[in-house]
Amino acid sequence: SRIADEFGEEVAAIVAGCTDADVMPKPPWRARKEVYIAHLAHASESICLVSAADKLHNLRSIVSDYQMLGEELWGRFNGKREGTLWYYQQLVDAFRSSALAKPRILQELEAVLAVLMGMVGTVSHQSAATKPLSRI
Repeated sequence: SRIADEFGEEVAAIVAGCTDADVMPKPPWRARKEVYIAHLAHASESICLVSAADKLHNLRSIVSDYQMLGEELWGRFNGKREGTLWYYQQLVDAFRSSALAKPRILQELEAVLAVLMGMVGTVSHQSAATKPLSRI
């Protein structure tokens, strides 16, 4: 592969381990995510660390975008609101029981997910744009 040629087999294996599908067309969204979550239980520490870092970045972006867009944000995601929240909750649970040996990144994932859950839980009471953002 091009990645292996440029960065070596170890990096190529990590990239492959962080990919939820390498076939086209991709399988249905929910099934693809369920397989990826199950895969984390057997993934190497390196794969779990890179995946957790990627998911943390994505989750922080979701929080930031939710502050600006509110509920409109969920239209961007195949899983919409419920599926996206389900996915990140499942990821945090999977990382808790994975080979991830870096508790700090797991703590950050949990904290940012808690912020997002708090934001979406109170959306009917005030607009997302006016809610203060706690620790991210």
